Amino acid sequence: MIRNRPWSVYAHRNGPGLKVIGNYRRLWYGDGYCAVCGSREGEILVPVQVCFWDTVLGWTKGVLCIYCGRAAQKRGPRVGDCAVETADPEEKAALLAGSCRFVKEK
Repeated sequence: MIRNRPWSVYAHRNGPGLKVIGNYRRLWYGDGYCAVCGSREGEILVPVQVCFWDTVLGWTKGVLCIYCGRAAQKRGPRVGDCAVETADPEEKAALLAGSCRFVKEK
C-alpha cells in the first residue's frame, strides 16, 4: 500500500503506449478516476493528462493510476489489436506509428 508519498514519485513516463500530454505543474484529475481500471483512490491516481493506447478504442485521453500507467507505458499498439484492425489504412498507419492524431475522448 502506498502511504505518505507524493504522487510525483510515481509520475508517468513516456513509452510505446503512453504519452504524457499534461503538465505536472498543473494538476488535472479529469473525471476523478482511472480511465482503465476505474480506481478513485487519490493516493494512486496520478493527476496529469495522458494519451494512452487502448486495444479496443485506440489512442485515448484520460487520467491513469500508477499501475495502469506502468502497464500502458510498456504495451503499445500491435497489429492484432481490435482498434488497429477496424481502422482505415491511413488511420491504421498512424495508430501503429504511435501518433495521437486520432485521439478519442473517453
